[in-house]
Amino acid sequence: MIALVLAAALTCNCTPIARTSNGLTACGLPDGDFLSEVRICNAGEERMFIGAVHRVKVEARPDDHLRVVEYTSWPFGEHWKWKDVPVFEYDVSAEETRTKVVLPRPAASKSERQAFLDHYLALLARRSPPHVDDVVVGKLFALAASGDQKARGLFEVMKRDTHIDGDALETWNMGMEQIAKMPHCFGLQVIDETRIFNCRTNETILDFDGTETVTIARRGDTLHVVQSAKWPFGPHWKWIDVDMFEWTIDESTLPDPHPKVIMPKPKATPAEIQKMIENYRNHRGDKEEFIGRMFTAAIAGNAEARKLFRAMDKADHLDGAYGEEWLYADAYLDLAGVP
Repeated sequence: MIALVLAAALTCNCTPIARTSNGLTACGLPDGDFLSEVRICNAGEERMFIGAVHRVKVEARPDDHLRVVEYTSWPFGEHWKWKDVPVFEYDVSAEETRTKVVLPRPAASKSERQAFLDHYLALLARRSPPHVDDVVVGKLFALAASGDQKARGLFEVMKRDTHIDGDALETWNMGMEQIAKMPHCFGLQVIDETRIFNCRTNETILDFDGTETVTIARRGDTLHVVQSAKWPFGPHWKWIDVDMFEWTIDESTLPDPHPKVIMPKPKATPAEIQKMIENYRNHRGDKEEFIGRMFTAAIAGNAEARKLFRAMDKADHLDGAYGEEWLYADAYLDLAGVP
C-alpha cells in the first residue's frame, strides 16, 4: 500500500484543519487525538496524501511551514506492546517537503530482542518456509528500523524466506515502504573526521571546517568531541595548543548543539594586555599577533580588548588570511558566550 502520494495535479476540496498565511492547508478525518487520510495542499493543489493506515498530527508553524508527523502502530512498547509511534516528520513549505526519521528505539529489553531474533532464525532453519504472522513481522521491523543491520537484511527478504499472507503481508508491505525511506547507515557516523551525522534522523549534528582541529572519540553510544586551536595563551603571549570547546553527542542531540567552554585562563598579565592595547592603538606590531592577542585578552575578560577586537575587521580593513583568521576568532567568541 502507498501511504504517501505526491500529486500536485490533483485539486483539494476539503475543510482545512490547519493553514498558513502563504496558502498551505491541511485537512483530514478526526481519529481520537490524531487525524487520518490527511491531505496537504498548496493554493488548492494537493501536495501530499497520507492514507488511513497511518495516524497523523499537523501543526501550522510561525514560519509558514506545516509540521506533519506520521504515526504507525508497531510493537515498540515494553515487552513488545503495540503502540502508535512517530515514524516520519515532514517539514512542508510552499517550495519543498523535507523528511526526517523520528522513530524512537523499541522498549523491548536486550534479552527480549535477542530471544526473538534467535527464535526467528530457528524458524528459518526449518526444511520448509515457516508461516509467520503480523506479530513476527512487527518485531522484526522494530529491530530492523532501530539499527540492527542483520535484522534489516532479514526483514527485506522476509517475503522470500517465509510464507506470509493476509494481515501479515500488509504489515510487511507497510514496513518495507517505511524501511525504504530510512538511511542504510545507523546511529552516529563520523564523516571525513569533521562531520557528525545522525543516520536515524538524517541530520548533520556538527560540521567543522577542514582547517579546524577536532578530536572525536567514540564512547559507547556517544561521541566526545573536542575542538582546539593555537592561541597566544601561554606566558608572555606564547602560542600554544588550546582546547576550546567540548561536546558530548548522542542520538537525541539536535543539530548545532551548544558546547561546553573548556578554554583555560590565558597567562598574559593585566600589564601585558594594557601594553598590547597601547601598541595596537599606535599601530606598533603585526596584524596576526594583534588578532591572536586581542582575542586572548577578550577571553581573559578585558572589556576594552573585547570591544577593539569586535571592530578590527573594519578598523584594520582585514582581508585575505587575516580576515579569515579574524572571522574564526570572532565566531569562537560568540560560541564562548563573550558579548
